Amino acid sequence: MTMAPPADEDASIFTSSNAVIYVDDVEKYLKNYRAVLKSMADLGAEDPDAPLPTYEFADIEVAGEKGFEVKMDLSKAFKGQNLNNPMIEAAYQKFIEAVYGPGGKMRVYLAPANKHAIA
Repeated sequence: MTMAPPADEDASIFTSSNAVIYVDDVEKYLKNYRAVLKSMADLGAEDPDAPLPTYEFADIEVAGEKGFEVKMDLSKAFKGQNLNNPMIEAAYQKFIEAVYGPGGKMRVYLAPANKHAIA
């Protein structure tokens, strides 16, 4: 994984990040990864008040290869962790936005680079 300082002072620390994942079978990995994220999304959807992230998926194409985008809303992922103090709650929200982006939302894009690498 490569991280660079964000160009915009309001951007999250992950804005300029990129990674390459090496696997035996790209298609199988992407299919399984999306299924796992979907099951996590379904779990969070069962109880909207649960302190779990929510997920949205979109199909994408990069250089002719099919991949997908995942939008993760992590704004309530750690809620309920005894953050009833307004000062702690404000600090928590500031931290979540610094790490994941405005509103605690992060986007991840996954697409095959070749048959053994995802970028």
